[in-house]
Amino acid sequence: TERKAAMKEAMNRRMKRRLNVMVPIALGLVLIWVLYNLGKTVSDPFYREYANAQQLSEDAIPADRGTIYDTNGEVLAESYTVWTVQLSPVTIDAEDKEMVAQFLAETLELDYNTVLAQCQQTNRYAVVKKQVEKPEADAIREFAQENGITAIALIEDTKRYYPNNDLASHVIGYVGSDNQGLGGIELEYDDLLTGTPGKIVSAADANGNAIATTYESEYAPVDGQSLVLTIDSQIQYYVEKALDQAVADRNPSGGACAIVMNVNNGEILAMASYPDYNPNDPFTLYTSTQQAKLNQPISEGSTTTYTNSDLLYQQWNNKCTSWTYQPGSVFKIFTGSSALEEGVIDMNTTFSCSGSMRVADTTFGCHNSAGHGIQTLLDAYVNSCNPAFIQIGQALGVEKFSEYYELYGFTEKTGIDLPGEEGGSSNLYIAPENMGPVELASSSFGQTTMVTPIQMITAIAAAVNGGYLYQPHIVKEVLDQNGNVVQSYGATLKRQVISEEVSAEIRECLEAMVSANGGSTAYIEGYRIGGKSGTSQKNNQDGHYVGSFAAFAPADDPEIVAMVVVDDPDLTLGSYYGSAVAGPALQSIMGDTLSYLGYSKEFTAEQIAAMEKTAPSLTGMDIETATSTAAASGFEVRVIGSGSTVLDQMPRNGTAMAEGSTILLYTDDTVATTCTVPNVVGMRPSDANYTLTAAGLNVSYNEGVGGTAQSTAVVTSQNYPEGTQLPAGSVVNINFSTITRDG
Repeated sequence: TERKAAMKEAMNRRMKRRLNVMVPIALGLVLIWVLYNLGKTVSDPFYREYANAQQLSEDAIPADRGTIYDTNGEVLAESYTVWTVQLSPVTIDAEDKEMVAQFLAETLELDYNTVLAQCQQTNRYAVVKKQVEKPEADAIREFAQENGITAIALIEDTKRYYPNNDLASHVIGYVGSDNQGLGGIELEYDDLLTGTPGKIVSAADANGNAIATTYESEYAPVDGQSLVLTIDSQIQYYVEKALDQAVADRNPSGGACAIVMNVNNGEILAMASYPDYNPNDPFTLYTSTQQAKLNQPISEGSTTTYTNSDLLYQQWNNKCTSWTYQPGSVFKIFTGSSALEEGVIDMNTTFSCSGSMRVADTTFGCHNSAGHGIQTLLDAYVNSCNPAFIQIGQALGVEKFSEYYELYGFTEKTGIDLPGEEGGSSNLYIAPENMGPVELASSSFGQTTMVTPIQMITAIAAAVNGGYLYQPHIVKEVLDQNGNVVQSYGATLKRQVISEEVSAEIRECLEAMVSANGGSTAYIEGYRIGGKSGTSQKNNQDGHYVGSFAAFAPADDPEIVAMVVVDDPDLTLGSYYGSAVAGPALQSIMGDTLSYLGYSKEFTAEQIAAMEKTAPSLTGMDIETATSTAAASGFEVRVIGSGSTVLDQMPRNGTAMAEGSTILLYTDDTVATTCTVPNVVGMRPSDANYTLTAAGLNVSYNEGVGGTAQSTAVVTSQNYPEGTQLPAGSVVNINFSTITRDG
């Protein structure tokens, strides 16, 4: 028994020694395994990101959206700093919640109960209002400091601002509440304009709130790139002014649109659509016309009424690019030029018109029911004769008509850099295999096919610029954050449609159409303008029409082309023809734009001579009577002195001078001032008149050599040399002769 006990004790001692050795080894192995797996966990991206989310707080630093400029560097859209008002409800003392809610509701013009509910939440934070302006943000900062409120945060953000309000709204577009582009250039170039936000990363407590530590990293935002457009704000103003007048005069139920383009590179100088909107407040019905439509029937006898959404879409929609219509007689430009290019007609080919023409089982009428008789191509354009162009279409044939229809770009979108462009769909024109004699006839004068205004003006530019079809574009340059040009967009030539010779012949026909007897509403004396009006039935509905007019200048060497389209004018307000509803607006646009671009008016000798008027006798009259008498004779007046009766005048009674000259009326013994005669030799008479008038003098034109329609007069001499001192209002006689320009 003692031996067994001794053996057991010896075994226990050996076991204890083994355990004393193995347990530390085992524990060491376990520790090594734990540390190894912990290291894997820490290095794993998922767990590292998860830990950071628990321990770090991120605050975004917004990037500024790029600026949009017009072609001259005028700002059209820019961003400025605003603030997002944010609350941390859990950190607001209970006794302060009502005070905070009351102040924020009043300052930010919000509902008190809504803000109070936010203050009473248990969330970590709540957004009270975005895009808060500086005055309100400053007031909130002052309130928080004075009352020791730390639960209000003002987070910097940016807001888009359009300094010209509705100017070029359909081109520029607008942004949403998060500064994302929603229309126009803002949408089309959103990726370029949108910058990359920065962020501030700092340590956070268990609730995710930032805490003061030495750890904080800031990643600066990268602002968006800026854009320079081809749009010229001044021309854009001219276009919108004229379009507003056309709408006021004709009250078109479908609205209206207008475009001005550089014919030689596809640059869009101006583009306007009505109804328009203010991109600073795009979700409000902008025009009184749109506001009046709300909840009204969409058509006579309809039970469906306009909703706010319907009307907002109408005002956002750019008719220039997103609307299709039948162009009417403007399309004759393409029928005639295609036939000339193919050689199936020439300028001497004649066409007959009896007032109507029957094709298969359909009779097509001419606007002149008595007929135009026998006429050349130029006559057919001047007369806008439907039967003549049906005959031209027949000479061209279905295959060639369709071929040139495609070459001019009507079977495809133009590719303009604006969103939502329509056009080119196969359901908008008749395929050659489906075009019979009747369809060819109606298509020849623009009554069957559907096009967009941007397709039309692009094709017209090609017809008159030598035959070159350019892709229209809005953006000219992309600028980096330092204003350096990083990308330029020049002319994109697609193809040459017709020869330069045929293009010159078409220009001749279209200039004759505008200047014939000075009767066209697009005619401006002194400018060489070519163009074509058009009228079409809208969707084949009786009593509903689309009137348009397109024109280009200078007619011999075009730089610009403009077009105005009026959709469904009110027939109770007058004629629905394109020349009547769109012509006056087009005339206004062309006159303003040509003057702005520096084109002087050119007159023949006969036109200049016809401008001469004789000063009436105004001495002894009261100011009002003298003023009205002068105006009736074609003169303006300037009153010198403080009296009420004209004692003397300059120039004297019977003096010949240019119409529009100024007669000085002296009403007391004020001494006449003197003016220095400038040199006007070598100038055009219109420029000489401007120069002399600016110097305080008047002008008289001496008769010169007779000129032709392609002549321009140049001043060859003046009766007073440069530097002569004359009494204000004196007349300087200038002699001129005419030179004939090539082409």
